[in-house]
Amino acid sequence: MRSSNAGLILIVLGLLFLLDNMGYIDFGDIMSTYWPLILVLVGIRIILRHNRDESGRDSAKSAGQSKSSGINDSDYSNVMGDVRMNFANKEISYQTVNNIFGDIDLDFSESKLLADASVKVSAIFGTIHIKLPKNTKADIEGSNIAGDIQIFQQTESGFFKNIRHGDKSVGSVRFKVSVIFGDIHVTD
Repeated sequence: MRSSNAGLILIVLGLLFLLDNMGYIDFGDIMSTYWPLILVLVGIRIILRHNRDESGRDSAKSAGQSKSSGINDSDYSNVMGDVRMNFANKEISYQTVNNIFGDIDLDFSESKLLADASVKVSAIFGTIHIKLPKNTKADIEGSNIAGDIQIFQQTESGFFKNIRHGDKSVGSVRFKVSVIFGDIHVTD
């Protein structure tokens, strides 16, 4: 699902909550009546994604690799469910992963992170786990509104936390990791 679709879903949810708070609708009543529709929409999305992968279109993006160069240049967004990606034997120059409801597990431990690569990971509800290759020259910034952040040995807990760790020199891999409600764990 494209980020613009995820943004549209957040806007609609925000408007529904606002209308509920203002007394124009009863959001609880709407959810108790129409929650099965969410399951139907998620099912349709899964079927469409599966068919798209089988037909060959967009299959490189879902596999986490670029068709042209073998270098991974991809964006991945998800609305519900966990995201698990393993980048073994891949060269990474750019990667974004976004998730609304669910955990994100990214394993770069057996990948080649190219000099000046950029990795951006964000979630609204869930935990983000990132595993890096040993001795990676990286500049990592982690931020959240509520939860724990652990970047290697550095740890912060609580509300509105931000940790910056690493090497800001030329050639460093840049990680920007953020979650609103959840934890961040970066290890090697």
